Amino acid sequence: MTTFIMSKKEIDRLDVIRRLIRKEFNGTKAAQLLSLSTRQIRTLKKKALLHGPKGLIHGNRGRPSNRLLPHKERTMILAL
Repeated sequence: MTTFIMSKKEIDRLDVIRRLIRKEFNGTKAAQLLSLSTRQIRTLKKKALLHGPKGLIHGNRGRPSNRLLPHKERTMILAL
């Protein structure tokens, strides 16, 4: 069994998307609950169906920031 670390926001999204898949309510209601557009809801639903809960986790999780300065440059700045 694989374990995923999810934020509170991602857990809430997963719950709403699962209820949407079970047809407890429609995409418009899901969009209102999550404060997203219906197009974003369709994308999230598709990801959840293809990848399960892992599909709702942010894609950049665990990666270094694009704005990260190189280590040498950071140490030089700190030394100043």
